[in-house]
Amino acid sequence: MGVAGRWLFWGPSNFLKYKRLRKRIKGLKAERRHDRETDSQAVEEFEQELDREIEKIVLFFLGRQGALADQLSVLNEGRATVFKDLPSTSYRTKVQKLLQEYREVGHGLVALLGFLEINTDGIRRILRKLEVKSWGSDFIVRRLRSDDDQLSQLASHEGIQSLAVAIRRGLGELHDLVQTHSSIRGLLSEDELRIFTSEPILDEIFQARKKASRASEFLDRSSALVGIFEVEDETILEHERRLQAYDPVSVMLNTLSTFLYIVSYYVVAPTGGVYAVYLGLPESYNGILIGAAPIAGLFSAVLYSWWANRSFKRPLIFCSICCLVGSFLYAMAFSFRSFSMIMVGRLLTGLGGARAVNRRYIADNVPLRDRTRVSSEFVTASAVGMAAGPGLSSLLSLIPNWSVGAVNFNHMTSPGWLSFFLWALYLIILVIHFKEPPRVKDDHPEPLKHSQGDEESQPLLSGTLKTSIWRELVGRRGVLHLLWVYFIIKYACEIFVASASVVSYYYFQWSNDSVGIYLAFSGLLMLPANFLLSSISQRFDER
Repeated sequence: MGVAGRWLFWGPSNFLKYKRLRKRIKGLKAERRHDRETDSQAVEEFEQELDREIEKIVLFFLGRQGALADQLSVLNEGRATVFKDLPSTSYRTKVQKLLQEYREVGHGLVALLGFLEINTDGIRRILRKLEVKSWGSDFIVRRLRSDDDQLSQLASHEGIQSLAVAIRRGLGELHDLVQTHSSIRGLLSEDELRIFTSEPILDEIFQARKKASRASEFLDRSSALVGIFEVEDETILEHERRLQAYDPVSVMLNTLSTFLYIVSYYVVAPTGGVYAVYLGLPESYNGILIGAAPIAGLFSAVLYSWWANRSFKRPLIFCSICCLVGSFLYAMAFSFRSFSMIMVGRLLTGLGGARAVNRRYIADNVPLRDRTRVSSEFVTASAVGMAAGPGLSSLLSLIPNWSVGAVNFNHMTSPGWLSFFLWALYLIILVIHFKEPPRVKDDHPEPLKHSQGDEESQPLLSGTLKTSIWRELVGRRGVLHLLWVYFIIKYACEIFVASASVVSYYYFQWSNDSVGIYLAFSGLLMLPANFLLSSISQRFDER
């Protein structure tokens, strides 16, 4: 019996009532448009109906797994007794019968995986038709956090894997039996021997498992999200209510901070070499000017990680002031012909990199339903800033040179003055409009328990535990590999940016504004590249 035949035999009542649920969603959306305050009961009723549908599917799925497991148990017993018979015509018939029955169980498993795929995909489509920015994703998260969760059973394929292994082992042993006993091969025709050398059903099972896993990917991602952002069970509701009160303006200012930092970081790339020559240094010192910022960032990341535990607004203000002063020193170094001043300016710019604070703010104060969107905006702001910095530097080179006293505005100092004015404007808006998010305090801290001995002087993290954590990190080769790949990519990117002005002039006689335009377009390529990589990752394994 084929897959379609088995589905007809099982009956439509065991499948998801997709059309009915879709009709209910249209009714919910209509109610929300008319009255957003009184639709909670209708939403709750729909959730209960969807829960019943999921439970029905899960129970049928588990029941069919049990039936297939019973069939395999009987077949395994028959396989164990096949060696007791002497090679004969009846022996050959028994082997062929066992092989056929194993294949039938395999076809049943393929049909069950198809049942899982079509119903899981239907649930995904139902949730997607909801307002996925709010209610659809919350439904999954609340179910995965509940002790009465049925939804995760659709993503759990341990039973399926056991069944597939049992079928593969049973067919494999029967194949080995035929191939290793010449007396058995003599009883088979050439066509039968060709059949014994391959089992298409195993490939069908593999493909069906792959499709079912792809259909349940949205549940795997939600499970990972729950694990990453999990809080204590007794404070989940309080934690979620606090996150719901986040301020969109503050989120925008947090994202704008990383955009301005990346702009300040890369805006000096096209003209840094010329600036170094003006100060009496080789043009290759452009790499030192660009590299000074991340060197300072190595130390500031530790400071901001500690500071973010106590405040978000104060470290953002401090970072803005550092970038403001750093940009001012970079621009004024022209008047004083001081390389030390320009280096201090770049170090202060690196010290003003608040990306650790930005990420922490998103993780702690953005609701779960909006966290993916805000994180995407954060990454996009970084990519656009990488392109905007050199692009703005090229545009500034078109402005005529002028000076007022010790202030000189030209193609070398204009990147510093632009960053200075942008940071000054941002700092004013930040001080006025950024709202410090509330902190969750433990009103009933658990008292410290002291035991005998001088344990107060012992470190909180023992040397043994530190060693085990390090071994655990080293043992995860995938993590180390990705970190190494990220390091190489970042290393190559910095070399490319730092050497662009020198190499392009030496080989192509490009001007500074041409270098800036080139770097700007190169930075913009990150956006389609990330989109393409995201699309490919949905179809192929990460490897």
